[in-house]
Amino acid sequence: MRLIMLGPPGAGKGTQAQRLSEELGVPHISTGDLLRAQAKEGTPLGRAAREYMDKGELVPDDVVIGMIKERFGDKDCLSGYILDGFPRTVPQAEALDRVLESMGQSLDLTLEILVSEEELLKRLGSRWNCTRLAGGSSISVRTTGKRSFESVFKYTRHRQPRSSGIIPGREGSKE
Repeated sequence: MRLIMLGPPGAGKGTQAQRLSEELGVPHISTGDLLRAQAKEGTPLGRAAREYMDKGELVPDDVVIGMIKERFGDKDCLSGYILDGFPRTVPQAEALDRVLESMGQSLDLTLEILVSEEELLKRLGSRWNCTRLAGGSSISVRTTGKRSFESVFKYTRHRQPRSSGIIPGREGSKE
């Protein structure tokens, strides 16, 4: 089973991907974990990623896609995988299509997890712990990626004939 999980940060993709990974016996591939692991190992792509990560910049798509392609070639991915945190943009989704095509693979399923903006803010806010802000400053948090995820899901719906299934809009506020 090869599937991707779509949704904004805080939707529960990682939690659900881990559960499905254990149930299906396929690896859960988190792009964040992959980036950190390769940077720590000092692989060529990891060193390239580290340059951006150390500056607090986004790692370019070609580096992330290279890592994903390498990871898909690992033995534990032969029977499938669950991709979490990628793609986040239409260009990334198109690049993923090219990678899959070059490897003679296709996706079996795409899951979209929906969570209200109010719930996302509550979840993401609980991930941060600020003990002191200089000068009495405050932090304002807003979700910014909704349109990006919507466009990726539209793209995924458009490409559905290439995969055998798509499950749109599952509520992510529940177990």
